Amino acid sequence: MLLDEWHCGTGLEPLGSSRPAAIFSPECHVPGRDRPENTENDAAGAGIGAVQSHSHPNPEELIAGKRILFLVGGPRSGTTWLQLLLSRSSRIATANETHLFTAYTPSLFSAWEHHQQNVRRLGLHNLMREDEYFALVKYFVCAVMAKIAERNSRAEIILEKTPDHVLYWKSILKTFPEALFLHVVRDPRSVVASLCAAGAGWGAQWASREVLENCETWIKYIKKSQGLKAVSNNFLQVRYEDLWQHGEETLLSVFSWLGVDVSPQECSQYLSECDIDNLRNNRLTGAPWDLTTEPKDFYRKGGTETWRDELTAREVYLIEHLTRELMREFGYAPISMRRKFILPLIMASRIRTGIAWRLQARRANRDNR
Repeated sequence: MLLDEWHCGTGLEPLGSSRPAAIFSPECHVPGRDRPENTENDAAGAGIGAVQSHSHPNPEELIAGKRILFLVGGPRSGTTWLQLLLSRSSRIATANETHLFTAYTPSLFSAWEHHQQNVRRLGLHNLMREDEYFALVKYFVCAVMAKIAERNSRAEIILEKTPDHVLYWKSILKTFPEALFLHVVRDPRSVVASLCAAGAGWGAQWASREVLENCETWIKYIKKSQGLKAVSNNFLQVRYEDLWQHGEETLLSVFSWLGVDVSPQECSQYLSECDIDNLRNNRLTGAPWDLTTEPKDFYRKGGTETWRDELTAREVYLIEHLTRELMREFGYAPISMRRKFILPLIMASRIRTGIAWRLQARRANRDNR
């Protein structure tokens, strides 16, 4: 039974009834009655806003006038820390990572183009125009943003922090052309050390224990951010080290870029409240989500030089060899001397990575039996 048939036949409102009218016909068909004759393209041009439920306003209208901010960066770069710092302002609404553009919408963006090239002309492009289709996608995305905004009715900025969104910036800009992007960059040696620690513990399902693979991850995220920076006029980059060493000044500059009026004293207070020990021990009151749900060791030591005690000289050299030019671009100074025989080191690291992934796949297959 079709959803609208069920709705009309029972008189009950189906789940998710704050729905775009372009998807659900305003005419109800009840089994046993004649369905009204369809007229071709009778809904063309209607759009999402043309036939809205009186009790459920368009989510795009709910977030009208609010700015959308995406906080992005490589994994283990300090994005969560900066998100919590910004969340202390009453003018910012936020929530835990949504993975909206990384998990929920990628197929929505790719399917339209994919099916247009189908030799049998299959797909939704036979039923609606491209602008109608993406209006539906935007309806869903705006509904998520409206849910974040509900958490703080006074907020003027909706802050979404999913680090991986830097890989999907094209989809974001297609939906929100005026979106703001705040990118956090961190020393690759610190990122790799943190990723290796996560891969050996709480993050084993997604993080690698291998230096080479984690180094390539850092490079990938940095290059994606550079592509975003080249096309966006609403892009700000912050170094984790500047936030750690010059917290008040750096945080004040971020708030100023956002147009949020805070004092140096307030920034100092936010930094004190979001001290790494407070986060690690769940002592942050008024957090935007329950910090007790974070895994053990999610918040580590912080700092800018801990990698020196966690990486071997060979690992440091490998990282610096692969990222040397990017490191210099961001003001990170290599400490190792150039060696002649880097290829055997890379080959050995790739072999270890391959073995590690095979062992992990074998364990997963064994667990699924």
